Amino acid sequence: MRALTTMASVFRVEVDDLLIEAYWVALRGWPPPALEAAARRLIATSEFFPRPGAWAEAARAWIADKK
Repeated sequence: MRALTTMASVFRVEVDDLLIEAYWVALRGWPPPALEAAARRLIATSEFFPRPGAWAEAARAWIADKK
C-alpha cells in the first residue's frame, strides 16, 4: 500500500507488517483512488499520521466532492 508508506515517510512513522495489516483490514472496502486522494489531502492538512478512521473520513469526503 504505497499511500500508507508515503504518509509514514512524511510523518516519520515506522511501518511494519502489523501496521500494514491493520490499515488494510480497516480500509480494504474503500476504492483505491479514494484512498490515494485522501492520503494526499491528509499529507497536506494533518499534523500527525492519520488513524484509519481519519483516512476513511478523508476518502468519504473525496467521494462526496466527486459527485
